Amino acid sequence: MWIALGVVAAVVVGVALWWRFRDPLRGESFDQFEVNRLWGWELRLSEEEEIAFMAGLRAYDNEVGSFFIHGEHGVLSLYHPPMLISMHLMADRFKAMGPAAMSDPAGAVRHLFGQAAARESVGVLHLRENWLPCEIDGMDKYGFRDAMSDALSAPGVDGVEGGYGEEDSGYGMVVVLAGDTPESVQAMYDQASDLSTSEPIRDRLDVVKAVLEEPEPEYVEALNRADGEKSRYTNTLLVDYARVLDRYAATRTQMQGAKPSDVLGAALSRMLAEQAPGTTWTRQPSQEEQEFAMQIIATRVRY
Repeated sequence: MWIALGVVAAVVVGVALWWRFRDPLRGESFDQFEVNRLWGWELRLSEEEEIAFMAGLRAYDNEVGSFFIHGEHGVLSLYHPPMLISMHLMADRFKAMGPAAMSDPAGAVRHLFGQAAARESVGVLHLRENWLPCEIDGMDKYGFRDAMSDALSAPGVDGVEGGYGEEDSGYGMVVVLAGDTPESVQAMYDQASDLSTSEPIRDRLDVVKAVLEEPEPEYVEALNRADGEKSRYTNTLLVDYARVLDRYAATRTQMQGAKPSDVLGAALSRMLAEQAPGTTWTRQPSQEEQEFAMQIIATRVRY
C-alpha cells in the first residue's frame, strides 16, 4: 500500500508543477523583456530604472547576440560567447552607472556584457564552446546533463527550490533557500492556496481532472507573487559542466564501479570545497548557503 501511496503522491506533485511549467515560454505572448516587478533582482531597481534596463537588454539582444533570461532563477544565459551572468549583478551594476545608464541604456548594457566577458567573478561564469567533444563513460551531452541533474538533486531535503540543466551550452543551476521559509512568504503561499477551488486528489480520475482543468487566475497570480517574494531570500548555484568534466577521469579512477552521477557529484563536491573555478552564485553566498550546497550533494539519495 505504501508504494501505491508514494506513486500517487509523486503524481500529485507532478500535476501541481505541470501546469506551471508546461509552457516555459508562456506561448506567443511571452516577452522576456517585460517589466514584471516580481523577482528579487527586479526589485533592486526602481520601476523607471528597470524599464530602461530591459530596454537596453532588448536592444542588445536585437543588435549583438541572443540570450535567455531565467527570471525566476535570477540568471541570464548568453549564447555567444557562452556565459552565465547573475541578473542581480547586472541590475546592481546598471543602477551604479546612474544617469549615464538612464540616458543610454543600450550603451550601458553593452558595457555590462563587456565587463562580464572580460573576467569571471561572483555572478559571472564563462562556459566552453563544444564542451563535450565526444562521449565519456557512455554519456553524450544529454546523458551528462541528466547525470549532473541527478548529482545536484536532493530528494527529501527541504530548501531545494528548483533547478535547470542545459546540454548545448553546458551548464546547470540549483536554487537554494538556506534555513526556514520566512513566515511572511509562507503566509503568501497559504493565502494563494485559499484561492484555489481545486478538488483534493483522491484517485486517478481526480489526477486526470486536475491536468485538464486550468487553475484559477487569482490563484496563479497569488502564487506568482509568493514565488517572487521567496526569490528575495534564495540564491542560485551555477555550475560549468566543462570544468566538472575536466575532473571526471581522475575522480573515476578512485570510484570504480560507481554510477556516473556519483562520480560527477564527488568531482563537484571537491570543486565547491576548494572554491575552485567552474562554479559561482547569483549573489555572494553566505557560509550557510555554501554548506547547504555541499549538503545537497552529500545527502542526495543514491540507488
